[in-house]
Order: sequence, then C-alpha cells, then structure tokens
Amino acid sequence: MGSALEIFASERLSAHFESDQALCRWNLCDDHAVLDYAYDLQIYGDKHELERASGILLESLVRDSSSAYRWIDFSQVLAQQGRLDQASYCMARAVDLGHESADVLDEAGSFYLLYGDPRVGLRDFARVLTMARTYDEQIFNLFDTRKVTVEDALEYGIPAEKRPVQGYLRYLMEQGRRTNAETVWKWATAHRLADLQIAAEYSTFLFRQGQFSQAATEWANAQGGLTPDYRRRDFLFNGDFSHEPLPGAIFDWELLPFEHTVISRDCVPGPDGCSLRIQFDGAANLNFNDVSQAVVLQPGKYLLRASVRAAEISTDQGPVLVVRDGENEGRLNIESGPLLGTFGWRELELPFTVGAATNFIDIRIRRHPTLRFDNKIGGTVWFRNMSLVRLQ
Repeated sequence: MGSALEIFASERLSAHFESDQALCRWNLCDDHAVLDYAYDLQIYGDKHELERASGILLESLVRDSSSAYRWIDFSQVLAQQGRLDQASYCMARAVDLGHESADVLDEAGSFYLLYGDPRVGLRDFARVLTMARTYDEQIFNLFDTRKVTVEDALEYGIPAEKRPVQGYLRYLMEQGRRTNAETVWKWATAHRLADLQIAAEYSTFLFRQGQFSQAATEWANAQGGLTPDYRRRDFLFNGDFSHEPLPGAIFDWELLPFEHTVISRDCVPGPDGCSLRIQFDGAANLNFNDVSQAVVLQPGKYLLRASVRAAEISTDQGPVLVVRDGENEGRLNIESGPLLGTFGWRELELPFTVGAATNFIDIRIRRHPTLRFDNKIGGTVWFRNMSLVRLQ
C-alpha cells in the first residue's frame, strides 16, 4: 500500500497529466513520476492508453535523446502497438548508445527474441554473459521461456569462454536435463572449455541419473592423466592421495567433516609420498562412516589393497576397510578386520566378487560403535598406496 501522499500524487498525475507534463518541457517536473505513469499505462492500459504512453515516452526521448534507456522505453511501447520496424530502429539506436552496458544489451536481447531476429538477440545475450555472471540464470531461464534450442544457444547465445559455458552446463544439470547437458558437455570438451572440476560435476550428475558406466567413462577420459592407470589397470582413483580430493566428485574420495575426528592428507618428502590420516580425539563412541569413493566395475573378481599403519587406536572397534554394493548391501558387503593399537606400515588385502546385478560398489573407511564400557575411540590411522585391480 502506498502512502496517502503517493496516492494523492498518482491521482493528480492521472487527472491533470497534460498540464503537469507541460512542465517537463521546461525541466520542472519529476521525470521519474512521469515515466512511472507511462509504464503503468503500458502494463494496464488499453489501445487508447498505449497511445498516451507512446506520446509520453516520445516526449521523454526528445528531452534526453542521448539516453539509451529512453530509446529502449520508446522501442518497447512501439512494439506493443505492433509498430515493429520503428521499434527495431529505436532498439538498435539504444544499443549504439549503450553497447558497453550489460543492462542495455540484456533489454535488447529480450526484445529481439520476442519481436525481431532471435539470432541478433542471442548475440546480445552472448555479450552480456561475457560482461557479468550476475545475468547468467536470468538469461538461461529466458532461453527456456523463448524455446531457444541448446544448439542455437551454443552457436549464437553463449560466448566460447569457460565461465559462461560451464555456467550453462551447470544450469542444465540443475534442471535435470541430461540430453541437453550432454550436448553442452560434448561442445565444451571439443572447444577445450572443460576442466577437472566441471568434469567431476558432470560425471557425478550422470551417476545420479543412473548412467553409471557413462559417468565412469566420462570421468576417466576427462581426468587427463592425473591417475594414469585409472580404469586401465587400477579402478581406484587417487589411491595414492597425491592430490586433494575434488569437491563434488563421486569418483574421487569424499571426505566429510565428522565430529571428534580430523581427516587430512599427510604428505612427506621421498618415496613414502602421501597418505590419508584419520585422527580420533578419544571423546566419543563414534559411528564413523565418512570416507568413501564410488567405483563402477564389470562383473568379476577383484582385489582391494592398501598400506596401513596405526598409532594408539583404542577400544575393541578400530577402523575397517569396507567394500559393499552401492545400492543393495545384500549383494555385496565385506570388510577387513579392525585396525587396533600401534603398528608400522603393513599390507591389507580384501578380495571380493562383483555380480551381474551390481551397478557400482562403494569403498569406505568406517568404524563401528562398540558396546563395551571403554568405548571412546582415540588414536590415529593412516592409509596409503591404495589400489583396486581385477583378478579375472
């Protein structure tokens, strides 16, 4: 609700507009109020009121013909009246004056998609996307509203730059539109605009869509030699913990924060390289389940290996290494014995068989809570040189 003064001003402007508008010619009126009145006529008015709005906006344009926004205003009211040739001329003039303004180009893009040549509008949007990321979602939504195909968006409306292309792919993934996302992904990789982070997000998206084999293949192709043997001889990614796990990567290690624990990479110079360190503070009987990686495998026999060591792991329930079916633990669910006390590096092996019904497995480091009175786990455990190989 407006104030009494705003209501009075609006009523007076409606009743005495012609006399008040005359003051504008001498720069004695509130130009914003005049424009707001014209905009209201456009939104709520009939044919007669559109004519009044057109006259008001034309006079405003005459008073300030160097303003791109006044040309935009007049262009829009002309388009509403069906005077499209004149409207297009005015919008072109607005772009000439405001070609460095993302706001102006955004208005022009919307105009041409609705009234003119859509390719011209898409090119205006491409320039906007180059200028600022704040317009991304608005523009991508408009592509949907105006039925812009993904192919046309890529050819005319999305600049061949990493940020907007990846932004468009993320938008499509958020919408769950797998076919369109696949088109953009292929285009991005062909134009070398994909990096490891977007590859992680895209392969995870495919995985969540149930496209397990495709997801694993895309990730293997995109990881660019970061783990050279991955899915050739070794099906575990980043098993040597040589790099920080990538956020959102279903096929890299997921390290979730967990109370009373510190999870980190522990790297030392020399042949020992890096390991994963999990430290328990001795304050709780933990049900720890927060280190994992998904792996897509064909049916067959496999062997999971790891080098492990421990320091002062307390209670009768230490960390264990788990392999289970990612969808149904009844198909596959095995684990190593608990790692307890203190010991130096030693090898741990876990053989298992993947059946035809298993789409993917989940490799996990966990600790089961104990029923003993002395149940609060403390100490530290390390994992390194982890690998997953096929036996037959």
